[in-house]
Amino acid sequence: MRISTRLALTLGAAFALIMVSYAAVSTEQRVRLLRHGLTAETETLASTLRIVTANALRDRRRRDLDQVFREVVDDPETVVAAVTDAGGRVIAGGVTGDPVCLERLQAARAPGAAGARGWDDCGTRLRWVALPTGVAGASVILARRATLIEREVAASRRRLLLLTLALTSAAVVIVHLVLRRTLSAPLGEILGGIRALGEPGLPRPIRLGPAAGELQELAGTFNAMVAELDERGRRLREAEKFAVIGRVSGGLAHELGSPLAVIAMRADAVGAEPGASEAARRNAQGIAAEVDRITKLIDGLLYVGRRRGIQQAPVDLAETVLGAVEHVAPGARAAGVRLEAGAPAEPVVVQGQATLLRHVVLNLLRNAVQALAPLGEGRVVVAVEHDGGRARVVVEDDGPGIAPGDLAHVFEPFFTTKEVGEGTGLGLAVSRGIVEEHGGSLVLESPPGGGVRAVVELPASPAPAAAEARA
Repeated sequence: MRISTRLALTLGAAFALIMVSYAAVSTEQRVRLLRHGLTAETETLASTLRIVTANALRDRRRRDLDQVFREVVDDPETVVAAVTDAGGRVIAGGVTGDPVCLERLQAARAPGAAGARGWDDCGTRLRWVALPTGVAGASVILARRATLIEREVAASRRRLLLLTLALTSAAVVIVHLVLRRTLSAPLGEILGGIRALGEPGLPRPIRLGPAAGELQELAGTFNAMVAELDERGRRLREAEKFAVIGRVSGGLAHELGSPLAVIAMRADAVGAEPGASEAARRNAQGIAAEVDRITKLIDGLLYVGRRRGIQQAPVDLAETVLGAVEHVAPGARAAGVRLEAGAPAEPVVVQGQATLLRHVVLNLLRNAVQALAPLGEGRVVVAVEHDGGRARVVVEDDGPGIAPGDLAHVFEPFFTTKEVGEGTGLGLAVSRGIVEEHGGSLVLESPPGGGVRAVVELPASPAPAAAEARA
């Protein structure tokens, strides 16, 4: 049974209990009012009959007196309306139903000028009054049924029962609907998200509306936890991948280092041979270039797989970026790409290694220029920003961008969108490794409209280091 159903039934039971208690109190109050009314009515009628009896007995008009009492007895609510003498004999009126009722009332009669009165059960609930007339020891006895009270109590109970059932049912339905929207449905979404944790892929975020109240905050915390777990899993997978790459690249460097060095030396020797032809020299240069490319590839693998700590020193990030821009500018102009750079007038100092940071900026700039080169036009904007304790380098281009399916893999080693022979797929992986070694982050964004935005964020140096760098 759902929690909303259980809560609705529990609240419904509590509401029904409250209504029943209210019905009992209300019915009791109604009974008191009716009893008071019946008592007052019986008392008034008995007092009137006593006056009539006293006058009739003094005038010796017993026949008229008997007629009056017979009319009272004919009232369906009247059980006893009689005049008895000192010996208890009925001299006027009578009893409807069992005569024993009159005997019981006569036995309960109390002497005295005030008479007697009370409640009795004689086949039905009765209110009776016995009053002395003051004439020849005669008394008036009047007893009336309390059936009106019983009928009213029964009707009140039926009405209150129906009202209780209707209100309880409505309350259960309303509470169930409210709880289903604000509790069961949000809990179901959260439970679905928890179950999805064991399924392949990253589960979709749990989104709850404002009606969920505190559960909305719980869903936000859960989403943050899932994102953190995914990030930690990514880092763990990346670390394992880099460990494998490190072992493989270490083996490659060991096995290929010496042969490559020998090939490079022989190629240089062939190219430097006095009698070598022009074709031989070109071939030797081609061999040396390919050896150099393979060496750089192995070095990149070694860096990706075996990240080591760097020597910290103050680096003017603005100066490093502007230097990288100047280096790439000729190639950008040749490709028809406009290269724009902006940096603050004052130094933006970070702690790190200038050569490695320059390599990161060069790689981002070359990627942007290469993306625009096939178009023969475009613009690359580079900006250096300083915001409190963080320094940023932003590289933006207005090229075709990166496909959403590729964006999640751009930092993986050997993943590339370039043509075969144009890239190794290590540039971004190495760049991110360098940035992370400097305590920063490298993020690539590609909006649906096209273009790529690369953001390098690094911790800025404290003021003393900055001042020393300016000096």
